[in-house]
Amino acid sequence: MNAAESPWAFRTLSQDSWYRWRLDGAEVFLKNVGSSWYWATRPKHPEGLRQDFGGPEVVEAPYDLEIHHVLASCQPVALRPFALSRPFVVRATRAISVLAGEQAEFLVDLPVSVHWMTSAGVVLAHPNTIELHKTWFGDTSAGRLCFLWPTTLEAPPNQPYGSMFRCHIQVRNEGKSPLVLRQFPIYCEYLSLWEEGGSLRSDLVVVESLGDQSLRMTTEPYKGSDQGLLLYEAAVTQSEVLFQRGVDFLRNIAGIS
Repeated sequence: MNAAESPWAFRTLSQDSWYRWRLDGAEVFLKNVGSSWYWATRPKHPEGLRQDFGGPEVVEAPYDLEIHHVLASCQPVALRPFALSRPFVVRATRAISVLAGEQAEFLVDLPVSVHWMTSAGVVLAHPNTIELHKTWFGDTSAGRLCFLWPTTLEAPPNQPYGSMFRCHIQVRNEGKSPLVLRQFPIYCEYLSLWEEGGSLRSDLVVVESLGDQSLRMTTEPYKGSDQGLLLYEAAVTQSEVLFQRGVDFLRNIAGIS
């Protein structure tokens, strides 16, 4: 799939026609009439996830859905992904132990939010495309409300979902005792997203357990970023996240001992 064929590409839509994007179980609809834009969404649930990604395509009006109206005079437009502002909690089906001096690697597929954006950078609408459950993660004083996503640290599908991003996670144990992984969050707010080969990729997430028993979480640029198309650039850098939250907070919320 080249950039022009991507569902994330900018396009000039014909007047008075409904267009649909298929997002692996969710659907979003958009119509332009002069300076008026009409949109609707059919969100998916995690259990309804299926590989069906494409669009935009001309369809019948989605009269069974609530139609929203917004005024803007700009074309072309694109449906663009962006990372959610809350962490996703990843839970292992069983505890995984990383021995001293060792490294473990995981691939996790996670959903994105979407919005329609004009070529001038104006956001037309932000449709909700997935119903996510929330969970409190961490203790009462150092916790945070997170999204709960039904995934594990096992191998993801060979073919990534088009409307989800694949996150590469490295856990490095620089300490002198085993590091036990039970569950930990992925802070999507500081992950940039690229499209490459029809799939979304994020920055590399690195979790390090250091010799003084502190925890450091950083990101490294996606290795294919020089070939992929940047669709979303994170507004928060990892150094800011560490400075704002502190090591003790990260150790509590990460659920890593």
